[in-house]
Amino acid sequence: MTVDQSTLWLQYLQVLSGSVTLQSGEALQAIYPFAPWDWGGRDATTGTSSYEQFAVLNAVPSVPNQNQASAPSPTQQGFDIAYQNWFNELAVGDLMHDSHYRALQDQLTDANNTYLKDYGNAQNTWLNQTGGNGVTLTAWLASAAGFSINNQLNVDQEDIKSVTSEMEDYRKRIQNPIVSIESAYGNTSYQGYVTDPNTSKSVQVRLWTTVPGSAYDYVEQITDDNFGGDAKKGNPVTVTLSSTTDVYDYQSYYAEAGGGAWWDFIGIEAGGSYSKIDWSQFDSEYSITFTFQDLATVPIAPEQWYAGTNITSFGQGPYADGFSAFQSGTKNYFFGPGGALSRIYTALIVGYRPTVTVTAGESLTTFLKEQWESEAGIDIGPFVFGGKAGGETEQSTVTTKDGSLVIESQADWPLIVAMKSAWTLVPPSPGA
Repeated sequence: MTVDQSTLWLQYLQVLSGSVTLQSGEALQAIYPFAPWDWGGRDATTGTSSYEQFAVLNAVPSVPNQNQASAPSPTQQGFDIAYQNWFNELAVGDLMHDSHYRALQDQLTDANNTYLKDYGNAQNTWLNQTGGNGVTLTAWLASAAGFSINNQLNVDQEDIKSVTSEMEDYRKRIQNPIVSIESAYGNTSYQGYVTDPNTSKSVQVRLWTTVPGSAYDYVEQITDDNFGGDAKKGNPVTVTLSSTTDVYDYQSYYAEAGGGAWWDFIGIEAGGSYSKIDWSQFDSEYSITFTFQDLATVPIAPEQWYAGTNITSFGQGPYADGFSAFQSGTKNYFFGPGGALSRIYTALIVGYRPTVTVTAGESLTTFLKEQWESEAGIDIGPFVFGGKAGGETEQSTVTTKDGSLVIESQADWPLIVAMKSAWTLVPPSPGA
């Protein structure tokens, strides 16, 4: 049989959703390529941030499968820029009837549309040249292959910054009831520096936090201050997906076309390259069980440069011409499924030392075992066994039992199993 990869991923999210608490409007999101939660390492300093933390969290979760490797760099579009675009398009005070301000809004709209068009062209060229595997979009843009395209994107960004700056200067001279939003957004107390690995430059960014503040603190808590040990104080959880499991319904939270292309749920890595498996070996009566020594929900929050109360107060507008709160004709819209600022991350779901049991036919079990014995890494869902896993150590064991493949991780760091997101502004029914 040919296995539908999106079905496996959505079955995985479905069984996982039964083991985490989701508030009204919260949804799960798959994360791949597979991301260890090791931000800052063992020497993480309280109150600091890393590039990895910023890149993962500072994104608008607009699709149910977030490709972490293509997360925005500090100089590209992210949640903070989408938030700024939102309050820049509010027609507040007398601005709605101010011809000069409306002309500036038109310029900003044109500049944003040019950037989005050029960024889309960049993504298409990157996909055509790389197939979406190997080098990330940000790394490709920094290479010789993407040099000219990256230059154009930089020009587009400077155009946006220039018009935005002119709008802000003009607005400061007139009555502005949202001055507190801009003040908090520009407050350097809520900003810090990260090193962009693509340029090796230190870049000032708006900060995000997690609780606990570092992955090292989390591991120390669950291992009883024994980093590298088992989770003696963990919350063990087991979930199983099978051929009869329902699929996770994401269309109430993301745009209908948001499913996109899902990566293979099981893959092989050897010598730094990824290989597909022969899915005809995958039995129609399958089951995959995940057992964690600990499964935790780690809250996420932007620092006070962002406040959801601002969107509650001003989310319904009024807006400049061509913009609306929710989908309306051909207007650019901010909220609800598909909106430019539709959702915000609220938590990481992290799993410590998973054991995965794959029962999907003798031929697949034999094939995977042989690949492991040849020192290839095995990817299963969001988990990495051998191969490219992050952290200081990555030790796994592979055995077969009753025709099943059993992989047990002894990694020092937890993996990001999924992420939770919530509406920035709750849409009207039926999307709520």
